[in-house]
Amino acid sequence: MALEVTVYTKDACGDCRRTKSNLNQRKVPHQTVHVAEDNIELIEKLRAIAEQLGSKLAMPYVKVVNTDTGDTEEWFGHRSDLIVEHIIAKRRGSL
Repeated sequence: MALEVTVYTKDACGDCRRTKSNLNQRKVPHQTVHVAEDNIELIEKLRAIAEQLGSKLAMPYVKVVNTDTGDTEEWFGHRSDLIVEHIIAKRRGSL
């Protein structure tokens, strides 16, 4: 199973740093997308995703795509529990 993990971050974001650190410690390859304060188009896109998920717009935004099936898991905020559930457990299951 191949997972593509993307972390959307912003400046001075403690939860963003914690999320990336958690992924790094667990040796999870991931891409980081910096969300600049003046990137209104991306911020509005993230706001729409948060609304669709019934969540508040709280960085980071994490998107996990199973490239084999196209299934997507996504969430806002630092969520170690979801990193384990949607990334670590799935990687272990594919070994």
